[in-house]
Amino acid sequence: LFDYEGERLTEPEMFERYPDGQGRYVACIGVASYIDGVNEERSGLARWINHSGRRANCFWKKQRFGPSSPAMHFYTLRDIAAGEELFFDYGGAYWEAMGCEPID
Repeated sequence: LFDYEGERLTEPEMFERYPDGQGRYVACIGVASYIDGVNEERSGLARWINHSGRRANCFWKKQRFGPSSPAMHFYTLRDIAAGEELFFDYGGAYWEAMGCEPID
């Protein structure tokens, strides 16, 4: 479907920007490597995929293709109908970092 796009941050840069670790659009893609999709002009469509553990119709993989740094790629779990909302399970670590429980 999409790659998760945004500004690449090191771990110190991420915690400088989000001291409490609560970057709502931040994806950890490596040991100390992050993508911050908060800026709509530098991010892509993947930043709009909502959370659902029950209705997930797509999933993500952290992958490296060739010499480029790790990236986060989204794939479908099944055929997606035109106009259907996209969901993936953000995972427990996301909700723990946000300090809240998911609504699902």
